[in-house]
Amino acid sequence: MLFQLVVCFDASSVTTEFNVLLKQLDQSKTSDSMQFEETLKQLNLRQHRMSANQKEELAYLSTFTVIRKGDYQTAVSQLEKQFDDFQSLKVKTRISLTLSNLYAFSGNYEQAYQSLKFVTQHIESIEDEALKAVVYLAIANTYLLTNQYESSIQFSQLAIGNDDPIVHCKASAYHLAAQVKLSADWLAHGEKLKAVEAECLEVDQFIVVELLKISWFEQLLKNNHKNYEASELRSILTELEQVNRLDGSQVLKSISLLGESLKAKIYWYLSDLDQAEQVAKQVTKSPQNMGDNPARIEALRVLKDVAHERGEDDVAFEYLSQLTEIESALLKENQSKQVAFLNVEHGNMAQLLEIEQLNKANQVLQVEKKLASQKALNQKLVVLLLVTVLALLVYGLYRMKIRHGELESLAEMDHLTKVLNRKGLEEQIESFLSDSKSEAVEIHLAILDLDHFKSVNDQHGHLTGDWVLKHVIYDVKKLLDSRMLIGRLGGEEFGILGKNLSSKAMDERLELIRESIAQLDCSASDHDITVTASFGVTSSELSGHTMQMMLAHADLALYQAKSGGRNQVVRYHYLK
Repeated sequence: MLFQLVVCFDASSVTTEFNVLLKQLDQSKTSDSMQFEETLKQLNLRQHRMSANQKEELAYLSTFTVIRKGDYQTAVSQLEKQFDDFQSLKVKTRISLTLSNLYAFSGNYEQAYQSLKFVTQHIESIEDEALKAVVYLAIANTYLLTNQYESSIQFSQLAIGNDDPIVHCKASAYHLAAQVKLSADWLAHGEKLKAVEAECLEVDQFIVVELLKISWFEQLLKNNHKNYEASELRSILTELEQVNRLDGSQVLKSISLLGESLKAKIYWYLSDLDQAEQVAKQVTKSPQNMGDNPARIEALRVLKDVAHERGEDDVAFEYLSQLTEIESALLKENQSKQVAFLNVEHGNMAQLLEIEQLNKANQVLQVEKKLASQKALNQKLVVLLLVTVLALLVYGLYRMKIRHGELESLAEMDHLTKVLNRKGLEEQIESFLSDSKSEAVEIHLAILDLDHFKSVNDQHGHLTGDWVLKHVIYDVKKLLDSRMLIGRLGGEEFGILGKNLSSKAMDERLELIRESIAQLDCSASDHDITVTASFGVTSSELSGHTMQMMLAHADLALYQAKSGGRNQVVRYHYLK
């Protein structure tokens, strides 16, 4: 009897010890490579004494050896096999969550959402509160990776209340990252950023800190909205250079590259052309990975501006061509994320409607059975129920269509100026060009750029700059021909599209807009501001029926307008 008690005690002790080691392995999988490898080695040597569930958990955590190397394809294959073979609900749940994140990070967005189905179907069976927190955390991360920021905020909020400091750190970070992406007043989150950063550093979550800080600096430098002094820019540069990185890990290679591209941007603001060019070239020459398009776009913009500043228009044109190509790829990537989200969401809605319809049909059958002796009343009830089912179905489909339309409209609107954003404008350019081939009409594309707009932000602050942008575009919209439309390309650059207009009519309309901008009264801003604009314009007759060449030629014409004294309209065919 005593021997049996000792054996039981020893078995219990061993089980507890393995659970402690597995938790340690889990916590170090993305934060401490040395501790992870050492703990994994210990567990592998003793796994013959583990329970079946512990062995499955060890096998799952071992896949992070491959994930840390950036070999996502191999990791996905291993995890998919484990999901089919394993029995533990806890481990299968965690495998589903990791697969969802890996699919999202690798660009397979619809599969990322599909991988969450197993979790949502079994969420009520999970009694372990710690595991539930991990579930909420992983779902929040998937939504963050696929630009569904509101959903990411909702699920990260559910995990924030967990007592585990690592879970709390990650949940707070995802919550803040999504808020920064959605918020118009993102500077208001500065103090919260410092608090979350300090919290995550205490538990060695360096990758999370890197993600958060670089995403924050990206927002700070976006469109140079703040009146930065050189000392402030150098301070940001120093912080970027000191951001902690996890040696040997490629999990956030795209984030690290974005940090390098932001450094190049700061060197450009500091007029250090050589250093800006050197850092930006390092970004563009790095091996391509999923998710690094934003970093390459920032780097190519710096290289294009540096070349233009040096008067190297041919080099600037080459960078502009590369930039257009990568921006198109990023647009397709973001569209894939949105389509995947809509497909899965609408699929779920259709499934719910189908279930509702079957339930109603079943109710109809029950009523028919009970009222078989009352044929007249029975027929009326059946008709009424069928009409109700049909009405519910029609209403559900109508709401689905309305929601889809609302999402599409929001995705194509620039929130500041209330005109098309770059995505919406590019879709209209492609549509116009497609129509022009069949209808044999000429398409014109002009790029409007406000002259010396940076000085408005520098001297009067970004709020005044936003005021100027809004009122300039309000004025421009009044002067557009019925065959013209406008969209924001980025910053102070706008694209004006004209269809079935002669070159003379398009140029005359642009000249009218240019004069109106020069006469714009900005006194209501409480600042003495004079605004002028330069225009570069081309046509499908000169540039062909591809959006990339039309944008590139219009941009080169804009360079000519800028270098020729600004406040003028230059057409591409005037260039030598």
